[in-house]
Amino acid sequence: MQPPIRISGGSNSAGAPVYPGLMPGGETQWQPLVGGPVPFPIGPAIYGQMVFEDPDWDWRTFNYDADLAAAQAKLGDVMDAMDPDLGAFKIRGGKLILYHGWSDFGISPEATRRYYESLVEAVGGRAATEDFARLFLLPGMGHCRGGSGPDTFDGLTPLVDWVERGVAPRASHRRWVPAGRGPLAERRAPVPVGHGRAAGWLRSPGLESKLVSDPAPTRPSRAAKRCEGKWS
Repeated sequence: MQPPIRISGGSNSAGAPVYPGLMPGGETQWQPLVGGPVPFPIGPAIYGQMVFEDPDWDWRTFNYDADLAAAQAKLGDVMDAMDPDLGAFKIRGGKLILYHGWSDFGISPEATRRYYESLVEAVGGRAATEDFARLFLLPGMGHCRGGSGPDTFDGLTPLVDWVERGVAPRASHRRWVPAGRGPLAERRAPVPVGHGRAAGWLRSPGLESKLVSDPAPTRPSRAAKRCEGKWS
């Protein structure tokens, strides 16, 4: 039996991490990123076309220290969205729903979780943050869609309800019927800050829910016949 694969993320020459790795449980989504023999094309395109403006740039020459610093200096203000200072947004009455698929292979969900944690720190606590910004981590979902978990939901209606009616989203609900099985009900609540897993994951055949604590639960391997969802 082979040991589990771990993608721990990149580190600079001093050994300091520069970006979190991929999450266990999403291995079926990793192939485009780590399947080789060449990198996923977005990275070389950004560095070749945008950072160095050299279409012949060779990704094999990438230097975690110098090249990352060059990219941040040139494109950070445009491409990075890591500033936790959302005070002006909050004062204007803005509401923010963040969500991320826990099996995302392109952008680490751990990076989003860490950003939310920095937001909580900047705002001054979880309660004050949840007054205008909430994070939902979706177990099994890939990059924006796909993966081993339900990926279809209405994200606009709860945002409108929050802004116009003052009804904050509490959890994301899914209901789908896998081939050859009974209906499966799911519920996932905002992730607690400081915990690297989604909380409030409820799943059970026959719509009788029970609590399951798992960072990346998976559905049956057969394709779902129907998938629909809502938030509340």
